[in-house]
Amino acid sequence: MTQPAQTTPREFAQKLKDHLPIESIVGEYVPSMVKAGNSFKACCPFHKEKTASFHVNPEHGFYHCFGCQAHGDAIKFVMEMEKIDFMAALELLARKTGLTLPRFQPGEDRSPDEEKKLQSLRDLCTWAETFFVRQLHEHPRGGRAREYLIGRGLTDELIATYRLGYAPDGYEVLLRESERKGWKAETVAEAGLASRRDNGGFLDRFRDRVIFPIADKNGQVVAFAGRILEKLDDVAKYINSAETPLFKKSRLLYGLAAAREAIKTDDRAILMEGYMDWIAMHRRGLRNVLAGMGTALTEEQALMVRRMTKNVTLLYDGDAPGQKAMARSTELLLRQGVEVRAATLPEEHDPDTFLDAQGAQAMRDILSQAPNAVDYLLEKAAQAVNLTRPEGKAEAVGKIAPLLLAIEDPVLREGYAARAAGRLGLRLETLEATLRRRQPRRAEPEAIPRPEEAGEPGFGGDEGESSLEPSRTEQNLLYILLQKRDQWNLLQEIDPEWFPSQVLRSIFEKFSEMLKDVREGGDPPESLFGLCENDREKVWLSRILMLPTQRFDGEVGGFENMLNDAFQLQILKLRRQWIQRRKRELSQDLQMILAGQPVGTGQLDQIHQLSKDNITWHSGLFK
Repeated sequence: MTQPAQTTPREFAQKLKDHLPIESIVGEYVPSMVKAGNSFKACCPFHKEKTASFHVNPEHGFYHCFGCQAHGDAIKFVMEMEKIDFMAALELLARKTGLTLPRFQPGEDRSPDEEKKLQSLRDLCTWAETFFVRQLHEHPRGGRAREYLIGRGLTDELIATYRLGYAPDGYEVLLRESERKGWKAETVAEAGLASRRDNGGFLDRFRDRVIFPIADKNGQVVAFAGRILEKLDDVAKYINSAETPLFKKSRLLYGLAAAREAIKTDDRAILMEGYMDWIAMHRRGLRNVLAGMGTALTEEQALMVRRMTKNVTLLYDGDAPGQKAMARSTELLLRQGVEVRAATLPEEHDPDTFLDAQGAQAMRDILSQAPNAVDYLLEKAAQAVNLTRPEGKAEAVGKIAPLLLAIEDPVLREGYAARAAGRLGLRLETLEATLRRRQPRRAEPEAIPRPEEAGEPGFGGDEGESSLEPSRTEQNLLYILLQKRDQWNLLQEIDPEWFPSQVLRSIFEKFSEMLKDVREGGDPPESLFGLCENDREKVWLSRILMLPTQRFDGEVGGFENMLNDAFQLQILKLRRQWIQRRKRELSQDLQMILAGQPVGTGQLDQIHQLSKDNITWHSGLFK
């Protein structure tokens, strides 16, 4: 019997466009659109303008802006406005029309060879999950792993439900078993389950660890996380599978498949840290929960959450790293137009211990009563300083400004700014002026410098700090990192916030995460460009890689022998520039807060303290 032809995504997209005229779709987002002959026009929603240059042509089904050159069909318009991908746009428009989104065949837009390769990796991950589960019950040391899990409150039934397992302590246990099943060692490594030895060959990536399977949005296991059973020096508590064609940890959240329906039903997601904490929440009926992959929330993860709901509650640790992660996550989610709340637990508890002590209803009460994250972080910033002194107000403004600037809706931003001004004892006009000064200039696509047009690379000269041109120090430091990758201790001294350039900060964060993965046994990527998310990052990475080594001559000595000193020097310079920027910002904020009054000695205490901290830090770096 002949099977009906499978509808492709492109065919379904055309069906949607036939049901929904482009003018009706655009009109929902641009209500000011007016008829102009055979088309419609309005001020462009993609850039600021006073004269309407945005046109919609119903006959041909496209939009075009003569100002910023934005152009596309109805599907692309929804993708740009909602900041979602093609498939998410199809899903959104399908709901509008009442059509059922088909279950498309996997790999429809891939070549047969690519899909065959990916399917082989999926099959291997599925087999590995079964292997780890079996080892938990059959391997001699699996009993210790079960004792750990039972000690965390899990029954045998729950262990089976969450498919938890154990990786044996041998170097090639999984490799030998997978080889008997027909998989080559190279394929096992490509699936993120094995690492290359320094002298050739392969070894198991996970050894003597409790194993947590990681599934994609469809429930397919694509990776694993492993937790050590005994605390060992220089051994990471948790490691993940190396990144693979199936698994990019910056683009996936733990528990996604299990939580998707609950998130849509509740119209809220709870973001937290830790695999065991996720299990503790989920098994007690709190199902709309997602956990990170051991790293800070990324833009891709924030966008993924935004596609499911516009309401998020953060449940992070109350210590300093947890609060920093909460502030960063709040900023990223606000940029996606998400309403964010901040839930906190008593200091002596994490989610798992709190649930054991107080129960699920107490946790629900905390989550339902969680304050708005901007209000919460504003209060934290206000409590951390002395608001009777101008420098205390300036410091608090510095902490809250990135959150206010992340709010794109002008009405919401003004409302929160007014609330912040009131809490900090400032005039709204003063705070708004400070925000305008801190607002980063955004580079238009055509302003991205190409390597051949960017002028002579870094290594020497003035430290330019432009929103379009990363400073030479940033370029120098990244170049050294890319050339010599064994300086992990020094790398940990660098705070991503020191990078004034967002594009180089993003590259640094991705490169640092890659080095961490390699230290944990993962293989380095075939190409560093695979770390980049967009063309702008690829342009700058290309430019950094082309910096000539001879530019070190005269600065710190020969390239080969003095690279470590160069690394330390660039770290010092980058932090010094950050200190200088902070001092300038603080001084300018103080001037605004003092409404033109001269800054006295008392108001400069914090600036002086920054300088003292800088000297102390410099001394410690070279001990």
